[in-house]
Amino acid sequence: LDELWQLCQKKHNIEDNSDLTPQQKEAQIAALRLRGDAQVEDLCLDFTLPGHATWELKLNGANENVTLANLDEYLDLVVRQYLVDGVQAQFNALAEGFNQVLSLSSLRPFNETELATLLCGAAQGAGSDSDWTMDALRESTKCDHGYTQDSPAVRFLFEVMSEFTPEERRKYMLFVTGTPQLPILGFQG
Repeated sequence: LDELWQLCQKKHNIEDNSDLTPQQKEAQIAALRLRGDAQVEDLCLDFTLPGHATWELKLNGANENVTLANLDEYLDLVVRQYLVDGVQAQFNALAEGFNQVLSLSSLRPFNETELATLLCGAAQGAGSDSDWTMDALRESTKCDHGYTQDSPAVRFLFEVMSEFTPEERRKYMLFVTGTPQLPILGFQG
């Protein structure tokens, strides 16, 4: 798709070039080729989702060939299918489940940045230096399965974690939690 997108951009640049006459524009657009000197028509594309011959991107799409003239529409429909329509059912299920836990209407007063901070933690990343001290780690950890705060393995873990660089903190948090950030209240959150 990237090569098709680049070809569209070249076509638009030619169309927008005010230094060219209509005949020059037409000739330059007709000369546009993909890698290997192929034209868009040589790809035998139709308005179906790539890899899914029965998934039409528009009404009767399987019977309409993609050409340089309608390539923009084809790319827009493919991208829309992958990024919007194709995930709409999953997004609706996520929103419904989220709404059962926390009413979506209660989030309206917050802007995008504030919501990200509430849900993902501070934008500064994996917390401040004070979140990663030996004392902070001890206060926020509940040992179990025979381990105590004085167990050598726990002490060693806290020692190593307290010496992490900011980048190592982010990587550690991403590995352990799936997000590179601490919750809003740090480890205690």
